[in-house]
Amino acid sequence: MSAQKNGDLLRRSDQKFLVVLLSFSFLYFLALSVGSPQYASPPTTPKLQLDLNTADEAELTLLPGVGATLAKRLIDYRTEHGPFQRNEDIINIRGIGPKKTEKILPLLKIIEE
Repeated sequence: MSAQKNGDLLRRSDQKFLVVLLSFSFLYFLALSVGSPQYASPPTTPKLQLDLNTADEAELTLLPGVGATLAKRLIDYRTEHGPFQRNEDIINIRGIGPKKTEKILPLLKIIEE
């Protein structure tokens, strides 16, 4: 049968070749777009940077999960024990556990020893 008799513009083998070619092209461009750096989320840098030894109660309440009570505890700890030696010392404050510490630490300035 000729291609014009049955209404097909391309032979079956040509149709299969085009389907395979288009499929590989689609997958190739999909792989390029997924691996492209333009689609990667930008690194997040914390905007808030507090020094535990100089921050007042109002500033401390800006930290995630820190309300007036915890801010007062931080200041009381600082008053009783002297300046914080390391930012990680906030774990010593009642009400601040490992999860909250993990959220707060990136927002604190590194305290020089």
